[in-house]
Amino acid sequence: MKIALINASPKPAFSGSGLLLAEMRKSFPKDAELVCYELRRKNISEFTVKELIGMDAWVIFIPLYVDALPSHLLSCLMQIESAAPKKRIKVYGVINCGFYEGEQTDVAFSVIRNFCTRCGFDFYGGLGIGGGGILSMNQMLAKQKHNKIGILIRLRALAGKVARGERYPLRYTSVNMPEKVYKLGAEATWRIVNVLNGNKLKDIGRKY
Repeated sequence: MKIALINASPKPAFSGSGLLLAEMRKSFPKDAELVCYELRRKNISEFTVKELIGMDAWVIFIPLYVDALPSHLLSCLMQIESAAPKKRIKVYGVINCGFYEGEQTDVAFSVIRNFCTRCGFDFYGGLGIGGGGILSMNQMLAKQKHNKIGILIRLRALAGKVARGERYPLRYTSVNMPEKVYKLGAEATWRIVNVLNGNKLKDIGRKY
């Protein structure tokens, strides 16, 4: 079975989606036929479209943008929809967000479901991940594994289901830390970035 691992983050490097993809890739059996793709722009080549619709399964790694999918990814999915064959492709999603609660990804999963319905593909489930800010802050999922143990376990379980062509009930998870601690860390990071960009702390919250 040919499996496409699709990084749908617009970031060229150190994206949470890319890091999750790399970690999950290690969990597949050695004989799994994996092909990685990056969809970072609003257009994809006809060659890539043909390759994607020739796959048996997709795992799409997506960052949450305004409670839904990034606009460039929507454009890519519309291109694929116009070329979709009469073929059943198993589609899984791994959607991460900066919110603490993984359930915030539910609307984005609805978009993926609707896309599958339009194309005649099969939505086979996925994983909604909260606390995504920790992923990009560490830049490597291997760091501070105690904060991500739940994410790692579910990624491995999902990889096993994909390799066997089985459904994975849509599940939600988050980082292994109290919500208050995560929020304090996020707010501290915003303050640091604000200063690094030449602003002052009093500029935070200013009305323009």
